[in-house]
Amino acid sequence: MLDALATEEHFAEHLRPTWDALPDSIRGEWHDTAPPTQGPLTLVASYGDLKKARRTGRRVIYSEHGAGQSYVGSRSGSYIGSPDRAGAVGVLVPGRDAADRHCAVHPTIPAFPVGCPKLDDWHRCSSRGTSPESDAVIALSWHWECRVVPEARSAFRHYHSVLHSLAREFRGRVIGHGHPRIIHQLARHYRRAGIEVVEDLNEVMGRADILAVDNSSVLYEFASLGRPTVALNAPWYRRDIAHGLRFWSDIPGEQCDHPDDLAATIRRALHDSSHAQRQRRDVIERVYGPCDGRAAERAVAAIVALHDRWEVTDATIAQSAS
Repeated sequence: MLDALATEEHFAEHLRPTWDALPDSIRGEWHDTAPPTQGPLTLVASYGDLKKARRTGRRVIYSEHGAGQSYVGSRSGSYIGSPDRAGAVGVLVPGRDAADRHCAVHPTIPAFPVGCPKLDDWHRCSSRGTSPESDAVIALSWHWECRVVPEARSAFRHYHSVLHSLAREFRGRVIGHGHPRIIHQLARHYRRAGIEVVEDLNEVMGRADILAVDNSSVLYEFASLGRPTVALNAPWYRRDIAHGLRFWSDIPGEQCDHPDDLAATIRRALHDSSHAQRQRRDVIERVYGPCDGRAAERAVAAIVALHDRWEVTDATIAQSAS
C-alpha cells in the first residue's frame, strides 16, 4: 500500500490529482498530520513532510511541489539538489532539467520527470487568448519572506508603494494574490489600495490575463497556460549568481526592476508578440516537458513502479530475516 502525507494545504493541492489517479489496489491512507510509526511507503510533497515521515521509519516518494528551483549556496532541504533526501526511494520532478540536477547530487535515487499534475485540468482545456488591454485583468502575486538566499525573498516591499497608482491606472482590473504563508499580510495592503484579494490560485488562473510575480513556481504555472507574465526583480536579487530557471536563464516573459516601470512593463507584456510567445513556449517546455494534461498519469506510472519494486524488496528482506 501507499499512504500520503501533506501537512499544509498548498502541498496537498500538488498531491491530490496524483492521489486520486492511483489504483485502488495500492491507495492507502491520507494523513494531514504526522503518520503513525512503521507504515507503508508514503507520498510527500515537501521537505518538512519528508522529515516527519522519515522519523516514523517510513520510506517516501518525494514529489517536488514547485517548478524545480535550485539555489546555489543554500543548505535548505526544500529545493532540487538538496543534499538531504535520506529516506526517499524516488522523486517526481517537473521536467528533465530538474531531474538532471537532482541526479547530479543523488545518482542512486531515481528521478521521474512527470510535469505538474495539479495543472492537468488546466492543460486539458483549450487555451484562451488574452483580453484586449482595455479589459485585461492584471494579477499580482508575491512569495513569502524565505531567507534561504536573497533571491528566495519576497520583493513586495520594493513595489508596495505603487499599489495605489497601479489600481488607479487599471481601475477595477487588478487582483491581488500571494503565497499562502504571506497572503493575510498582503491582503491588508491590497484592500487599502482598492485591490481585490484573491487567495485561490485557480480563481487567479480563471480570471487573470497576465500575472506579475516576484519569485514563485506560479510564474511558470501561469505561463504554462499560454498567457504573459512579468517577473518582478528586487535590488537584493543578485545578478552575478546563476541559480538556474528564474535566476537568470529561463524567465517566461518580461522582467521589471523598478516600481515606476511596472505599469509600462505590464502593458508591453500584454502585447504578447510572437517572439514573446515562442520564448514562453521554449521555457515551459524546459521546465515541464509536454503540458498535455497527463502529468498525473505519468506520476502514477512512476509511483506504481517504485511501489512494486519496494514491495518485492520488503518481502525479500522479511523472508531473509525469517
